[in-house]
Amino acid sequence: MISIEVFRDNPGKIKDSQKRRGADPELVDNVIELDTEWREKLQKLEELQQKRNTVGDEIAELKKSGESAEEKIETMQSLKEDIQGLEKDVKKIRDRRDEQRYKVANLLAEDVPPGEGEEDNPELRSMDSGKR
Repeated sequence: MISIEVFRDNPGKIKDSQKRRGADPELVDNVIELDTEWREKLQKLEELQQKRNTVGDEIAELKKSGESAEEKIETMQSLKEDIQGLEKDVKKIRDRRDEQRYKVANLLAEDVPPGEGEEDNPELRSMDSGKR
């Protein structure tokens, strides 16, 4: 399977390889779109987790000083629900992205000619059946 970094850094190389195989280069775009969506959702998730940690610290400070922390506790519960929902989304999108990645064939060597299959590849050399 091709590394996600190659999809991010050099999608043209993968598309070219797909075209030379006679395969659909649109798969590369699908992977990139899903990866972008995954990264955006993951960033939102991490921001919410950081906010949850901050609110947790604020609750501890309020309790330590004897003040009411009910409002912060409600905020914490809301954050918890949002985080759980985003975690499911992040996993689902990552799984869809990786499923599409598995459909993209490995990169062809530069000297492999374009073609639909093995029958389009010229024979460069063969082993003589009498010598081994």
